Amino acid sequence: MLTLYDKNDNVRNLVESTDFIKGNKSTKFPDGTMIVTGYRQHRITSDDVYSGKIEVLLEDAFIGDFFPIITNIYSHSNNVIYSADGDVAENKFNVYFYSINPLNNGNSVYFRYIAIGRWK
Repeated sequence: MLTLYDKNDNVRNLVESTDFIKGNKSTKFPDGTMIVTGYRQHRITSDDVYSGKIEVLLEDAFIGDFFPIITNIYSHSNNVIYSADGDVAENKFNVYFYSINPLNNGNSVYFRYIAIGRWK
């Protein structure tokens, strides 16, 4: 377990920290903050695809709104742009991708994410 210190140098331990399960890891802090990190690969199943939506399911649910951040790892074309929507539900969000060049059957888009919110 990771030891944390508050602003008064008091020791605070994490409530829970999980290993990667199905591509994501969650860390819960005593103050109610939860951070979920992960990665995804989305395989393209048709030709001439310029955009799409990927639903990301999280192992742990947030209470209320949370804030997802997306980064590009790699794609068949380096011209892929990502955006995210965190208001879907407490345990999932959508990632939208847009490509300048067409993606074809068998290509993949890869991304990492971090989501920050409250667990209590």
